[in-house]
Amino acid sequence: MADAKVTLGDLLNQDTVKIVTQSLDFHDAIVSSLNILLDRDQIESRYIDSVFENFEKLGPYFYLGNGIAMPHSRPEEGAKALGLSLLVLKKPTIISQSDPRPVEIVLGFAATDPNQHVEAMAELAGILGDEAQLNALKSSNSVEEVLNIMKNLG
Repeated sequence: MADAKVTLGDLLNQDTVKIVTQSLDFHDAIVSSLNILLDRDQIESRYIDSVFENFEKLGPYFYLGNGIAMPHSRPEEGAKALGLSLLVLKKPTIISQSDPRPVEIVLGFAATDPNQHVEAMAELAGILGDEAQLNALKSSNSVEEVLNIMKNLG
């Protein structure tokens, strides 16, 4: 499967997309996104630890801007399979008191292969780089709405 092109439709579904209505702090939002991958046996628990160790060393390296965070680590830190989760935070959080940038979308990500996820990431970049689609994603109130946005690229 290393040569197969994997799309967002292959990665995002009813089990990997969540609309979060309760308030979460930044740490809990990151853990929630990665727990989806852990529950699907796509990462080991040490992968989550690695994300926070890297965060301590490097700062918010996974903050992509525009309210989007994509926590991830290196494959050797416990990635077991290609995985992506998507949380829409209806009550945005901030990175920290000293870094109050808002976070509204959290994408938990893991990959074991340097090429397998390229197609899905290109699709994701298209959505996140399109202001109308990004705003639609942030205002989604159901998993079905999110999946519809992902399905109707371009």
